Amino acid sequence: MYFHNPLYTLCILLCAIGHTLARSIPSWYLKRDGPLLPSQDPFYTPSNTSWNVAEPGTILDSRNVTIGTAEGTPLPLEAAYQLLYRTTDALGHPTYAVTTVMIPVHASLDRLVSYQTAYDSPLIDCSPSYGLQHGASSHANEPMMELSLMAKNILSEGIPISMPDYEGVQAAYVVGTQAGYAVLDSLRAVSQSTNITGIPANATITLYGYSGGGLAAEWASELHASYAPDVQIAAAALGGLSVNLTEGFFTGDTSSWAGLIAGGLVGLGNAYPALAEYIDQHLKPEYKEKFYLPRQECFSGATDPTYGYVPKLAGQNISTFFDNGFGFISEFKELIENNAIMGRHGIPGFPVFVFRGTDDDVAGQMGETHDLVREFCSAGASIQFAEIAGETHLSALAKGYPAARQFLLDAFEGRVPSRCTNSTI
Repeated sequence: MYFHNPLYTLCILLCAIGHTLARSIPSWYLKRDGPLLPSQDPFYTPSNTSWNVAEPGTILDSRNVTIGTAEGTPLPLEAAYQLLYRTTDALGHPTYAVTTVMIPVHASLDRLVSYQTAYDSPLIDCSPSYGLQHGASSHANEPMMELSLMAKNILSEGIPISMPDYEGVQAAYVVGTQAGYAVLDSLRAVSQSTNITGIPANATITLYGYSGGGLAAEWASELHASYAPDVQIAAAALGGLSVNLTEGFFTGDTSSWAGLIAGGLVGLGNAYPALAEYIDQHLKPEYKEKFYLPRQECFSGATDPTYGYVPKLAGQNISTFFDNGFGFISEFKELIENNAIMGRHGIPGFPVFVFRGTDDDVAGQMGETHDLVREFCSAGASIQFAEIAGETHLSALAKGYPAARQFLLDAFEGRVPSRCTNSTI
């Protein structure tokens, strides 16, 4: 099993439009001045010194933004906003994050999709709130690619979208608990934003996420009852789930996606200082520059094949970077499993559509997804599980997304399953 791969957004987009997109983006778009990087933008730091005593989901700041497109032009919207809000980190401490709220023209403001995009980076400057903005660097445009290909179809239905930076300002990549908290608190924030966004507190909410975004949406679904039962969620659609990420340390090593092991470890270290210290102590000096590349670069560059920590670390044997191999797995077993294995933190209290390809080459063993679905169903959850026969991680998204989208549209109309079902697409 590998860690999540957001490159599918680019791959499918290029296939969908005849491999012409990268060539169509003008050089002036790649070079021009754009929004400030999050690491340099004061908006990402609360101005109120008492923010840490605010309730989770409290809006700490807001602003209007312009959303871009893969073609380098602004996305036509009624409005777009960003909310800085209070949330909780993996240690249970107060922290904050940003969500981007997009309001389409002729919007149905009584509906909202919380769309978790895959961005797979332990670097705050790769966050969706930056990459979505018009003029942002193409190095951080994985979320914009997914918006252009997938999420835009939801906006076209007149449904507003909230797209949170679920890794938070710590860029806690692969930290399941923190991702779940950030998603749920983003919904609390949006529900309090009527005077800003026009979305009422009683809007019908659904969740969506695939691959890395599916991780965040799944953890939000598990943690919903215990952490944010006040948030009313009607349904969720989750795809390409890696149910047990701990396996990724072994199966992903030396693979094309080996860099994601380094990215995941840096992300975990961002959330857990003790783990970060342990990793640094056992990291061989000659590999430090390579290992910490995810602190300098995003996953990959859509128009620059020389950029990105994953391409640069492809095929590397990450375990040999350490003087004790993957010793951190046993040393921090409880911490890692608490954030990397799904199904241990609760049962979704709303209907869920789960889809994945039977030949998924990223998300791991099919049996683990079956086991998770069975566990949820045995506990009383309502899960509509769809296998996409013969499809890989990328192709399963292309074939499964229309059904996932329709599931959410049906949920807005009150049409949701009341029992568990299995089907093949």
